[in-house]
Amino acid sequence: MKSSKVIILTYHYVRDFKKSLFPKIDGLELDKFIEQISFLKKYYTIISMDTLLDSINSSNPLPSNSVLLTFDDGYSDHYDYVLPLLIKNNIFGSFYIPFKAINENFVLDVNKIQLVLSVLNNPDFIIQKIFNEMNKFKTNYNFHSHDYYYKKLEKKNRWNTRKVLFIKRLLQRDLPKIVRKEILNILFQRYVTKDETGLSEQYYMTYNNLLSIKNDGMHIGNHTYNHEWLGSKSKMDQENDFDMSMTCLNKINGVNSKWTVSYPYGNYNNDTIDILKKKGCSLGFTTNVGIADLLNDELYELPRLDTNDFPNDLNAIKNLYYNDV
Repeated sequence: MKSSKVIILTYHYVRDFKKSLFPKIDGLELDKFIEQISFLKKYYTIISMDTLLDSINSSNPLPSNSVLLTFDDGYSDHYDYVLPLLIKNNIFGSFYIPFKAINENFVLDVNKIQLVLSVLNNPDFIIQKIFNEMNKFKTNYNFHSHDYYYKKLEKKNRWNTRKVLFIKRLLQRDLPKIVRKEILNILFQRYVTKDETGLSEQYYMTYNNLLSIKNDGMHIGNHTYNHEWLGSKSKMDQENDFDMSMTCLNKINGVNSKWTVSYPYGNYNNDTIDILKKKGCSLGFTTNVGIADLLNDELYELPRLDTNDFPNDLNAIKNLYYNDV
């Protein structure tokens, strides 16, 4: 039986956390990843990006129970742990790279926040530190009241408590860019490390790693250059970001290769889609929760599921909710 539906599964950290410098960061333990791959092979057909694009371009249906594996953020985990397992199982993955981390030995803001949270493990303390640092900027910025930020941002989502999401939104998006970056760097250097370059070299893949992954048949995709909320940027700033990221991506894939994008934080707007169409992007992956249907979903707004939506036990029973692929 053939289908127009595909489960697009998202991964971030995959590692042996007991051996990690930061064991308290949320992610998928390596042994659980191994089990999950076995589970997926048992019940599903793991397809490559080439298979997905060929289905779209030729209108040929996909294999039933198709699953596409996507890995965001360019972590060294993906080269050290994920790639060998994919090769061993003769399956494929798609890897989405935020190129600033690799080009500039920069630790992404999203990762700095995760690291601060994991090291301190005290959201109330972090929130107070943020508010204390904001006081130093009051002469130049008209901040809202604390209550305003709480009412707007203190919400929970599928994976974060209210206080953790509050911290993330303040430092990712809702404070002025100069302020949030300054505060985050103070917290990062004080509580995590002053050696950002050294940590970045450990944390992310290199260009040589990416070329190796490409040569092993994997798909290398675009996760923008700066890994920022695209919907909060002007169209010109978004276009500049994609120009920079495409220059990097073309070094790996070649200028005329079909390319895809995974939106940082799942955030984008109509300007983003206009830019992608103009630059010849094939597909865009969101963080909207659901099973992608190539006949009904917009190709620049394909939903994904998370690794946590699936069992990581070979002997688990197939999740009945996902039987319709």
